Amino acid sequence: MTVTQGIISWAIIAAMLASGTPANPDAGDTDTGTPDTGDIDTGDVESGESGADTGETDTDEPEYYDYHGYNFKIANLMSDGGTDWTVDELNGNIVNDAIYARNRRVEDMYNIYMTEIPATLDDVRGSVLSGEDDFDIVDLGISDLVRLATERMILDVSVFDKFDFTQPYWDNELMDSLQLGGKRYFLAGAANLSTYENTHMLAYNKQLAEEYELGDLGQLVMDGQWTVDKFGELSDKVYLDINGDGVLDFGDQFGYLAADSDMLASFTVGADESLIDIVDGQPVFGLDTDERFAALIEKLTDSDIKYSRLCTSTMKEDVNLSELFLSGDALFYDVALSDVFELRRANEVDIGLVPYPKYDVTQPDYLSRVENSAVTAIPITARDPDRTSVIIEALAVESYNYVLTAFYEVTLLNKYSRDSESVLMLDIALAGRRFDLGDAAWGDVVRDRIAACLVHNNGISAYDAPTLSELAAQYKDEIDKLCADFVFE
Repeated sequence: MTVTQGIISWAIIAAMLASGTPANPDAGDTDTGTPDTGDIDTGDVESGESGADTGETDTDEPEYYDYHGYNFKIANLMSDGGTDWTVDELNGNIVNDAIYARNRRVEDMYNIYMTEIPATLDDVRGSVLSGEDDFDIVDLGISDLVRLATERMILDVSVFDKFDFTQPYWDNELMDSLQLGGKRYFLAGAANLSTYENTHMLAYNKQLAEEYELGDLGQLVMDGQWTVDKFGELSDKVYLDINGDGVLDFGDQFGYLAADSDMLASFTVGADESLIDIVDGQPVFGLDTDERFAALIEKLTDSDIKYSRLCTSTMKEDVNLSELFLSGDALFYDVALSDVFELRRANEVDIGLVPYPKYDVTQPDYLSRVENSAVTAIPITARDPDRTSVIIEALAVESYNYVLTAFYEVTLLNKYSRDSESVLMLDIALAGRRFDLGDAAWGDVVRDRIAACLVHNNGISAYDAPTLSELAAQYKDEIDKLCADFVFE
């Protein structure tokens, strides 16, 4: 689904909420009574039909079952308390109300009710080790997900026949970017809104771009000419050592602002590279075996980028990059989409958006880094995985039909973009979302330490760090330890 595709009328949701009637007339009233704790309930098929065309989207209507008032339990491990799964009531916020409408529809379809349970990683581990059926699904970040996968506490979702991964409500390429041992241990799709909000792009100062006659950046993207080399060329044009002290510091004008780790991870994914590659099911440090990745590192330490960027560790004092960008003293700034609204609300800089550049013009697609964000896993103790997969599939379908539409309209269009070009750039960036194991899962061990080496190699680090070659020699043992409990097949 893209922003420029047809968007469903909100009259559908409004009518459904106003009527107070179940979306599936055959399902009857939802029983919110005592949770089902007896034998596995495979459910009674209500409609006996699947694949009925709704006429609203390209997705098919899910098959209906009656699960007799089952309590569908969601463990929320996200430390910030954020969730895309349940809301308490209608409150006038379109995204909130779309989630509410989606949940009522799915609950009516299957005669279930959903309960969200705040949990920790240790809570899930304890539940699995005790063999208790405490949770049907787990909403968790990639770092926690990989830990549970290496401990063999979650299921490979690729084997379930109730999931239809050919449908547009699943983000297959995002899920494939983090396979372990050739298996999928998590689900990401229209229901996982944080994978959109945690997508990284480049915000740029339109006034500086015009002042320095840099041309139409959006057109560069559309023509396939937006590359790392082009980025370096434009950044170098804008950089000025205004105070004349020969170092990057306050008072200068910069080509690019980013935290060290964000710079490394965002450019790596954008160039279709990985900090950690999966080779024959085994994690491998990318720089050890990949000449193209080594060439990317050379580009990022070349003089035009090296002397035009300000990363947080290049300064001994604290740096507020957002304030620096909003002061008009930088061309490009690394942002997650969730940051863009605050930048635009400040209304101090006319902001444009472009995806991170490709490695070179031969790379077919623009790709975008997704930080550690909430995805969905099924614990091995789930009593009835088939029932779980039926319900998750339905939530994905209804999220695509209603929630994602609301998210695009309200959050992406109204908050993040103010012009048709930004909308198009959002489409391009979101279409190429990827995880990197060395970033989203093992960022502190892999990403952050490589980033420190990269800055140190530039000769402008505020602290000592090993060289990349020294670090590479250490990684095999470290990665082996991280995956010691995992059986790669």
